[in-house]
Amino acid sequence: MTIDTAHDAPPAWTVDLAGSAATTENRGPQDQLLRPVAGDGLCDASGLSAGRVRMPPGAQAVPHHHAEDRTVVVLAGFAATLLAPPGGTRWSAAAVTGPEDVVFIPGGWIHQAVNLGGVECRAVEISADRVFNRSVHRLPDFDGDDVAALLRADYEAGRVGLGALPL
Repeated sequence: MTIDTAHDAPPAWTVDLAGSAATTENRGPQDQLLRPVAGDGLCDASGLSAGRVRMPPGAQAVPHHHAEDRTVVVLAGFAATLLAPPGGTRWSAAAVTGPEDVVFIPGGWIHQAVNLGGVECRAVEISADRVFNRSVHRLPDFDGDDVAALLRADYEAGRVGLGALPL
């Protein structure tokens, strides 16, 4: 079967340009550098959005949650993702991730990403929110017992590696 596309109208958006370096990058409410890739207003997405996330060495996100599920695909660097269930008061789980790892964060779960290494962490974040990063609920007073600093020290000393960690 042959499809004649010579008379088709061009698409409203181009996939290979969405989220390119030419698009605007903003600091999100969870204190990460974000560049939307897909979502309402970019490509008419109605139940999905995605964005590129950057976190400089030594940085960490503010503890927060989203109403919707999130999937994060790590592209570069090493980070810890700290998790607490909805309504939780302390971190209950952690995972150290590196390039090509995928992290699923259920809607409502409190989480915080922590850059563990001396290089920038980069990831793609995919959400069921139709407007990328609209549903961030910051929790700057969440009592994390400074787990981020302890994880950084353990990672730098070689005491923790990739995978789930007991807390």
